[in-house]
Amino acid sequence: MKRARLLYLGRVVVLVGATLTASTVSTAQPQRLIDLQTRADQGNAEAQFMLGALYAAGTVVDQDFVEAAMWFQRSAEQGFTQSFLPLANAYLEGNGVPQDYVSAHLWFNVAAARLTGDDRAVAVEQRAHVQGLMDSEQVAEAQRLAREWNGASQR
Repeated sequence: MKRARLLYLGRVVVLVGATLTASTVSTAQPQRLIDLQTRADQGNAEAQFMLGALYAAGTVVDQDFVEAAMWFQRSAEQGFTQSFLPLANAYLEGNGVPQDYVSAHLWFNVAAARLTGDDRAVAVEQRAHVQGLMDSEQVAEAQRLAREWNGASQR
């Protein structure tokens, strides 16, 4: 399970790093980071996800799990699917947010419903893992929240 999370986050970091560094020279990178921050502050879900990934990895900016979780949360709440798994993992592990199995299950459930391929398989596997750590009332609450989130995002 941990290997699946690491593989997923590794793909995210490679994607974000490639996006930031493609066709740039080192002197241009600070401006690209400022532009990314500006887009994220303006509500761009993809930019929010990318900032979250950069803060989680700590390769371009200092590692900060609180910032990472905040940006993943903002992006995920807008329905940006790539943010679902990192946010769910943050809640599962308590990285940058208080450990919260209900929230982790909620986001793994949303991810399982919206993602495809290997990412969906990771979401399903992780949802089952976190469900094993929960009591039946917590599972029911997480499922209710996921239904509400899915219903609200369909409007």
